[in-house]
Amino acid sequence: MNKIMNDNEIAVDTLASHKALMQLYCTGLIESSCQNQRKLYNELFAECAKDQFEVFEYMQKKGLYPTEDAPDSKVTQAQEKFEGLKGSLC
Repeated sequence: MNKIMNDNEIAVDTLASHKALMQLYCTGLIESSCQNQRKLYNELFAECAKDQFEVFEYMQKKGLYPTEDAPDSKVTQAQEKFEGLKGSLC
């Protein structure tokens, strides 16, 4: 018997699929030594990221993915953390 998915199930599945695709494209990008392949993976990654964000925004508007704004202090703390991490890795 075929199950008909509701709006929430479709959106969650689409978002999860985009996240998985982005991981695959990222792996392909960092593992490839061919410039043409790297360019393709980069383009696919960027397109998928755009589509993923559109799905996220749709879910947020429908109340399917509630979020709340972080206080400025938490944003600053996260920026400092990742700037420090970036500096130690690069």
